[in-house]
Amino acid sequence: MDEPLTGPVNMARDHALLSSLGKDEASLRIYRWKNPTISFGRNEQVRGHYDRKLASKEGVDFVRRPTGGKAVYHDRELTYSVALPLARRWGIRSIYKEINCAFLESLVSLGIPAVAARQGQTATAGTATAFCFQDYAEGEVIVDGRKLEGSAQVRERGSILQQGSLLIEQKQSSLERLCFEGERRQDQGAATSLIEVMNAPPTWDDLVIAVLGGFQSVFGGDWYEAGLRENEQEAEIDFLECYSSEEWTWRK
Repeated sequence: MDEPLTGPVNMARDHALLSSLGKDEASLRIYRWKNPTISFGRNEQVRGHYDRKLASKEGVDFVRRPTGGKAVYHDRELTYSVALPLARRWGIRSIYKEINCAFLESLVSLGIPAVAARQGQTATAGTATAFCFQDYAEGEVIVDGRKLEGSAQVRERGSILQQGSLLIEQKQSSLERLCFEGERRQDQGAATSLIEVMNAPPTWDDLVIAVLGGFQSVFGGDWYEAGLRENEQEAEIDFLECYSSEEWTWRK
């Protein structure tokens, strides 16, 4: 678990963990953000959509993820990344399913009535959405028909990285507010948060312990806590140049 970091460092670190996986290894990283940050999906079209001057005035940063998906406003949340090899039981769909199962176990252990969205169940009935938390797909974690955890993936050289957010407080409406007026779309209200579904949300430490317990239960194996290895540190430095660049963030 890391201290809160900037968007570029968080993305570079996740990508470094993916690129540095050893044989029969996997990693789970849990983290927070130094500043409120909007992250874009790898191939999301966002150029000209956001009021960057207003965002700067409010202290909101921008970064583009290595994974796909749509825009997310990161502030009060538990953010995670999982890097896994694509082998045997760990195919793309099974990884997605098992990570969702891990979060379901974590949330149920905290007394939250979370479920996985069913096939064909959506929040917007086929309406195109601009942001990650405006809709959900089969298997995603929901409470009372509203999305609590969202995620996105990328595959690279036989391994997969999944990044995701578990909302502690619901601040996704800031995405609409920071778009230029002509780019705004009606907020479908599909997101929820721990503050909304619990009388008292868990402390950060209790939430992390619950999430770790869910992952250990679903994935099994031997777990240990460690900092970045030398090769991961070197990879992070290399990736940081990309994720810090305006060219990458606003390339589309």
